[in-house]
Amino acid sequence: MAGIKELSPDAGPLETRAPEDEIEGDEEDEELEETLPERLWGLTEMFPEGMRSAAGATLQCSLSFAKTMYR
Repeated sequence: MAGIKELSPDAGPLETRAPEDEIEGDEEDEELEETLPERLWGLTEMFPEGMRSAAGATLQCSLSFAKTMYR
């Protein structure tokens, strides 16, 4: 029951903080406006070349297989 006592009016004033949309200095997101191609290009730089080429080959095989099965 200690939690209830801490929240009672006898516990004294509580600190509150401003809602997140009112916090000053939170303009970082507004400055980082990237287009979708820029974002995708940035993601490709995270992975090594071998992994990117393997993923591309897998995608090409999957598309080819899907086209063949559709026919």
